[in-house]
Amino acid sequence: MAAREEKKTLEDKLQVTRHEMIDRFKLWETEMEIKVQDSESLKAKLEEVTRQMDSLSEAEEKRRGMVQEMDEHQRYADKVDQDNCKLREHIEELKSDLKVCVENVRRLKEEKGR
Repeated sequence: MAAREEKKTLEDKLQVTRHEMIDRFKLWETEMEIKVQDSESLKAKLEEVTRQMDSLSEAEEKRRGMVQEMDEHQRYADKVDQDNCKLREHIEELKSDLKVCVENVRRLKEEKGR
């Protein structure tokens, strides 16, 4: 009889231990599912950040292209300004030459009229 009671006690303890192990496994399984979900969430966030970085890289590349284009336009505008300045100087020289020519024609007319 004592052996039966001891066997029953051991079986009860084994049953409790079995239920504890099942509960622990279920808890562990739930924790792993949460970790997988967290991992998937982090992966999605990483992919989004990667897309944003790619987008920023493209924007930076476009910005550099625009800056380069603006620099080219500025160099062209500077060249045009230089050319305009040379043309103004040449116009002034031509005006001076024209004045001399007009003065020479006037003198020639005066001399011819005398």
